[in-house]
Amino acid sequence: MKQSKKSYVIGAAFLLLLMAGTFYFILKDCDFDALIQVVKDVNPVFLIGGLLCVLLFISCEGLNISMLMKSMGQNISVVNSIKFAFVGFYFSAITPSASGGQPMQIYFMQREKHPVSLTTLCFLLIGAVYQIVMLCFGGLMFLLKSSFLSANMRGIHILLFYGMAVNLILISLIFLVIFSPGIIRRTAGFFVRLLSRMKMIKEEERALQAVEHSIEEYKQGAQHIKKNPKTLGKVFLVTAVQLTAFYSVPFFVYHAMGLSGYGYLEMIATECILMISVSSLPLPGAVGASEASFLTIFSIFFGGNVVPAMLLSRGISFYSYLVISGVVTIVSYVRVSRKRQRKMPISGGVALSFEK
Repeated sequence: MKQSKKSYVIGAAFLLLLMAGTFYFILKDCDFDALIQVVKDVNPVFLIGGLLCVLLFISCEGLNISMLMKSMGQNISVVNSIKFAFVGFYFSAITPSASGGQPMQIYFMQREKHPVSLTTLCFLLIGAVYQIVMLCFGGLMFLLKSSFLSANMRGIHILLFYGMAVNLILISLIFLVIFSPGIIRRTAGFFVRLLSRMKMIKEEERALQAVEHSIEEYKQGAQHIKKNPKTLGKVFLVTAVQLTAFYSVPFFVYHAMGLSGYGYLEMIATECILMISVSSLPLPGAVGASEASFLTIFSIFFGGNVVPAMLLSRGISFYSYLVISGVVTIVSYVRVSRKRQRKMPISGGVALSFEK
């Protein structure tokens, strides 16, 4: 865990450096008096609406965590699950390609006695559904607003193709892992033996037995999900609401600035395409790419006010909740650390009791 802490500190430092560089290049030629005046004149009611959209986005992930874990016999409340969603938001923001979010969610949930095998399955499913819904959302927007998007996405079309390809690959890999436990067994066994040869694992046989135990739990969980497609259906619906809420933030900023002329579908379609384009980039929080892409494709909506619009939109959808989720993560870590010892066993023999 010490190495993990070090890597997250480095990630946070890199994020701060990236943020500083991004805003330097964006703001170096700005008229700050005009910028401040535009921000002062916005309607705060619409900004609050945008903040509530992001809160709904995080809460939907918490609801999905709760539904999936309960379906696998784990007693976890929606409120507690929202806490884990905030943890995921924070660590996703400070790691490249959002790679640190789910591992830290699994870690925090393990410290509250939820089996690693089931939490891993839970987040694999959430990740797969999220990617699928995001691509389906993009496809639907292209069908509904094809001429509008084709005319205005030229500035980021290469990023868009990259994002779509990466997401399709990730979806394929996730489902391969979920429904092919043999792959997990062989891969885990390889790494256990490798770590044993490197003297990082002292008792190879015991570690292999722990891996096998976790795989059996994992298989039971996967089979249970297969037999309960309604649960996955609910996760799909909640994820659709989740993404709709997140994609709505620029729409609220648009009306907060007193602008009109474009409808809701144009706004969320544009934000959807932007997110598909930048979400897979190996940058913490997609910082830099998100801001630059916003300035490129949202200028059609905001014109000369696109810089303050970007600051407000990203401030609502990313930076404000980065601070909030960081506070939630620190408080959660302190509370859990008081209850449990820092050193945890490789695997705990937690009995499963699946609901019928």
